[in-house]
This record gives sequence, C-alpha cells and structure tokens, in this order.
Amino acid sequence: MSAPKHPAVRVQPVIDRLANPQKRLLVTSEVVSQGDASASLAMVDVAHAALLRHWRLLRQWIEPNRDRLQQQRKIAASAVAWRAQGQRAGD
Repeated sequence: MSAPKHPAVRVQPVIDRLANPQKRLLVTSEVVSQGDASASLAMVDVAHAALLRHWRLLRQWIEPNRDRLQQQRKIAASAVAWRAQGQRAGD
C-alpha cells in the first residue's frame, strides 16, 4: 500500500468538521475484527449521493482511484466476514 498523500494530522480535522452533526456531509465508521479489537479499519463515506454529483473536487479525488477503492472495500468486507466465521489470521 502506498503512503498517504496527506498526513493524518491534516486530514483528520477536515473529516471531523465535515462529519459533525451540523454538517453531516461525511459519515465515519470503524470496522473491528471479531476477536481482535486491535485490528480495525476506519472508514469515511459520503453522506449523500448528491454530493458525488455536485462536489467537483470530491469527484476529482475519487475518479482516479475508483477501482482501487472498490477493490479495497471488497477485501475489507471479505476479511470481516472471514473473521466472523471464526477464522484466524494465517489460516
């Protein structure tokens, strides 16, 4: 996986501001692996599909990475399902 383009210390305040209850432009969540609370994946989603159509800068960020983002979500969902079935890492 490549290094992030922007450091978390710059990104997190933006996410917090856009996800606050008054704005609700983004929705944050965390996927935690069953049986291993230290294995978690933070997720940020757009709250409304209309934002994708009308927020030009957001589209510019997403479009070049669309396939990779979809693949990453599928892998994360598969990992959570696999762990939920009682599998361990390395099995």
